[in-house]
Amino acid sequence: MTAPVATSDPARTPLPAILKHFPKTSLQALKLTATILPSQLLQPHDYSEMSDASKAAPAAITLDNYVLSESVGYLISRVRSTMWNMVTQHTTSELGITSTQASIMFMLAVGKCTTAADIAREYGIDASAVTRLIDRLERGLLSRARSEADRRVVRLALTEDGRAMAEKVPAIFTSVLDQLLTGFSPEEVGFLKNMLRRILANSCDPSAAALLSGTDKSGT
Repeated sequence: MTAPVATSDPARTPLPAILKHFPKTSLQALKLTATILPSQLLQPHDYSEMSDASKAAPAAITLDNYVLSESVGYLISRVRSTMWNMVTQHTTSELGITSTQASIMFMLAVGKCTTAADIAREYGIDASAVTRLIDRLERGLLSRARSEADRRVVRLALTEDGRAMAEKVPAIFTSVLDQLLTGFSPEEVGFLKNMLRRILANSCDPSAAALLSGTDKSGT
């Protein structure tokens, strides 16, 4: 007689520690074998009661059924704008500069950006906007110099006063994030970062390589 094959009991299999922070209905959704398409997440669902048929044939997304508060893209955008506004409040009152200017100074300080072209790529803005930002910072905080290796390239560097101001920026970034992540466990923060890195990986953006490896120092 052939011995019965041992099978694991899903009900008794311990869940990863991170999952203890999720509502029960969300945990039940993990038992579903079919894939939930990203577009389906634009509408509110009770995932514990979704049938395979409903997951396989999502309704067409229209203005009538598009729920903005369920859009991952919208939520990410709102978090980003809220965080940036909070940073600006601090940098304006404490340093006298905007959050973007403070971030650029930080990028220069850690060596992430060294030219106007680097800044344009990092922030997704055009050359004229970068020039205006640099012009404002050049008043005692930033200097320009021709590269010795290639005279066509203009290198950006912080002055002594600029460096001293840049040293204050990480504390501002940290204080804002501490407020926004109130109640998050270290495990949840790590989980969140991993999910954001997966989104970046799906974008196939080569400039995100350092972020995906977790070795990049710059940014909030």
